[in-house]
Amino acid sequence: MISISIITVTHNDLKGLQKTVRNIQKLRVIKHLVCTHVIVDGDSNDGTKEYLGLIARSSVLDIIWKSEKDLGIYDAMNKGVITSESDFVIFINAGDEVSEFFGSEAFYGLLKNYQSDALVAGIAYSCVYQFNRWKITIDSRDTDISRMPSLHQGIVYKREKHQKFNY
Repeated sequence: MISISIITVTHNDLKGLQKTVRNIQKLRVIKHLVCTHVIVDGDSNDGTKEYLGLIARSSVLDIIWKSEKDLGIYDAMNKGVITSESDFVIFINAGDEVSEFFGSEAFYGLLKNYQSDALVAGIAYSCVYQFNRWKITIDSRDTDISRMPSLHQGIVYKREKHQKFNY
């Protein structure tokens, strides 16, 4: 049995969080992959805490959540890792989605055969980020050892390594 935590951090982005939770709740995770959704909220005041209270009681996947002030996104991400008790972690921001590949036999095979202490970078899909006039395209890639640029949303980390070398 292998376990993985999807860590979602959010602050005053209720609509984005709802989109991500709907996506993750639709996943069909194979039975020998234990999946938990860890949500870390930075003490939002937009209804996020109330929403988290509702979904925690009616979740398809186990949901662990906390809402408290933090020192920013990296502090929240580190809190998510500390909260997790799984073998692996992956970060999916509020507003982002994962594909059906996550939770599949093929995905499980990658985790099962994972021998390195480095990160698994190969589950990242193509994405485009746009900031004002800057546009950055990051292509998907084959499984590889840490090649930049690496998006934290597309990388599966061993939790024990991430706890040792956090953000």
